[in-house]
Amino acid sequence: MTDLVDPASVIKPLTEKEFLAQVLELLTLNGWLLVDHQFEQAHYAKRTSKGRPDILAIRAPRVLFAEIKSEKGKLSPHQKLWLMELEQCPGVEVYCWRPSMWDDIVRVLQGA
Repeated sequence: MTDLVDPASVIKPLTEKEFLAQVLELLTLNGWLLVDHQFEQAHYAKRTSKGRPDILAIRAPRVLFAEIKSEKGKLSPHQKLWLMELEQCPGVEVYCWRPSMWDDIVRVLQGA
C-alpha cells in the first residue's frame, strides 16, 4: 500500500510578488484601468513613503488601497500606520490581502 500525499504539503506558497502579479491581472480584467503599484524597484521605493500600500486603484467612484502579503507575511509598523490612516478617509476602500482571500478579492474587484 502506498502512502497518500497531502496536496497542501507539495504546493509551493505564492510569494508576495507572485500574488501581487495575480491581483494586478484581476484588476485589469475587472476594468480597473487606473492602477499604481509598487514592485521591488529601488528607484521607485525612494520616491514613495515608507509603508505605502502596494496597490492604489481607481475605478470611479471607487478608490482602493491594498497591501499585498503572503500567507505568513507581517505588516510593518509603517504599513499598519498607512492602513489605519487610510481607513479614516470616507469613501476610501482599504484592504490587506493574502492568497487565501482570493474569493473575497474577486468579489471586491468585481463590485460596482
